[in-house]
Amino acid sequence: MAEKRQIIFISQAEKDLNALPVPVSILFREALMLIAEGEAPDIVEGIKAKPLSDIGGGKATVMELIRRHDTNTFRAVYTAKIGKDVYVLHCFMKKSKSGIGLPKPDKKLIERRLKTALELIRNES
Repeated sequence: MAEKRQIIFISQAEKDLNALPVPVSILFREALMLIAEGEAPDIVEGIKAKPLSDIGGGKATVMELIRRHDTNTFRAVYTAKIGKDVYVLHCFMKKSKSGIGLPKPDKKLIERRLKTALELIRNES
């Protein structure tokens, strides 16, 4: 059995997660624990997981967990394919009214935090 990986929150990502509605936060934490154990996160009922193909630029596979709650959509963005751990980059309520894409401020924040995660991994080596 593979060794369980740690869940590392980059910057304010854990505060972001704690600020979400409690039912959403609990489900995201459960999904992240499954990811750390090497399982698929979408076995958690109500959680959908998909790649964010426009972030990472080939350096990392960035994924998002999606959960609808009440009339809102919440996302937790992470990467588990770099380094030995699961890096949580951002958790937020999607506010964009224009389509399914990421709002620009959230995308820029995720890109900055991914860069921080990559630097942490590089410094561990």
